[in-house]
Amino acid sequence: MSGERPPAPPPAAQPVPSRRAIDLVAAYGVAQWNVVQASFMQLGGEQFAEAKARQVAAYEALMRYIAELEGRR
Repeated sequence: MSGERPPAPPPAAQPVPSRRAIDLVAAYGVAQWNVVQASFMQLGGEQFAEAKARQVAAYEALMRYIAELEGRR
């Protein structure tokens, strides 16, 4: 074996993420960043709790979407 990779499939054959998927991933990323910043800045308990609640909600929405996609298979 030469160690070379097989050629990638043409771009049209690759799945394209939906706008909803992109939005959910972006929302989770922003929420995660806000938790990190709230922790780093040592914000009060209420502000940190709000950031964490939003992060958990974004994560749950993303996981529901993935489960929905898996259910379609």
